Amino acid sequence: MPLVHAALVKEAQHMQLKSTAWLFLDTLHYSGITTALDSTWATLPVVTLATQEWVSRAAMSVATAVGHLEPVVTSHRNHATFATAVMTVIGST
Repeated sequence: MPLVHAALVKEAQHMQLKSTAWLFLDTLHYSGITTALDSTWATLPVVTLATQEWVSRAAMSVATAVGHLEPVVTSHRNHATFATAVMTVIGST
């Protein structure tokens, strides 16, 4: 399972990259916001860390709005553990 980090690309290429992904790890401390929305639109699981800072809770709001509260975690350890568990399940299918 490769880790993909892409430079700034046009929207069409951005969404094409999303279609090849298995999981979106929201950035820590500063939520991806639009990227998290795009990932949700592309039906990717989004794992996000909710903290006390408002900017870190944007992806949590997206998850809540679409009814996917499972990937909202509250600690760095849980962020890594949940992401690893999701990738283990996806990788075994």
